[in-house]
Amino acid sequence: MSTLGPKPFPVVYDTDNGFQYVFETGAIHIPTATSGITQLTGIVTAGPGTGSQATTINLASAHLIVGNGSNIGTSVALSGDATLSNTGALTLNTVNSNVGSFASANITVDAKGRITAASNGSGGFAPTPSVVATLSTDFTTTSSTYVNTGLSAPFALSNSAHKVLMSFSGVAFTTDFANGDPAFSIFADGVNLAAAAGDPVMTRVFAGGQSVSGVLGVSYTYMYAPGDTSSHTYAVYLKVDGGSAAFPHGSTLATLTLVEVI
Repeated sequence: MSTLGPKPFPVVYDTDNGFQYVFETGAIHIPTATSGITQLTGIVTAGPGTGSQATTINLASAHLIVGNGSNIGTSVALSGDATLSNTGALTLNTVNSNVGSFASANITVDAKGRITAASNGSGGFAPTPSVVATLSTDFTTTSSTYVNTGLSAPFALSNSAHKVLMSFSGVAFTTDFANGDPAFSIFADGVNLAAAAGDPVMTRVFAGGQSVSGVLGVSYTYMYAPGDTSSHTYAVYLKVDGGSAAFPHGSTLATLTLVEVI
């Protein structure tokens, strides 16, 4: 084995011409019969056939070696959606010069998933902040028709196509479970929203062992579409069929929550 420099390099013998090829990084040294050693610089390739088939490819700045249609390595520049510098930095081509942040954005997306255009739009969902009303003072009634408990709050939608999600919870007390439980509903501007479906269903938690009077937990959720963006007052109403009812009861806190939903 022949060596060039401090380390050995692979040696290839050309049996057709009696030449010896010594390979090293970035060059191939070819001894010749007339002029000694010739150094080929650049990218060195060896083709098939007899005799010396060594060739060189001059690699231009910022180019890559790519196999062509004849399966030969060729120096070509990166093209298409990006460019390549001679320091190895890849730069994507600009497809949208209008950069920044956009409100309720209108965007255009091409087949490659790129945003090619963007602008401020209109609409979008900027909901009215949720409202939570509370009531801690007992409201007591013996009415067999609905009366306002005082747990209420005004609310307006940001979009007439949206809805109001209403929910309330608390603890009630009644003196006459035997003759009829208290019933609750939510009214909007004095109109019973659940009238078409009858009295709303409640979740009841009775005090242990009490059959005539006692406390019950109350929770109720209802969805309503007013069809406008006007402010409406939503309130919890109560009625009782026999005896009396108090809401909320004792030191408990009753809550009414109003949320805008799509």
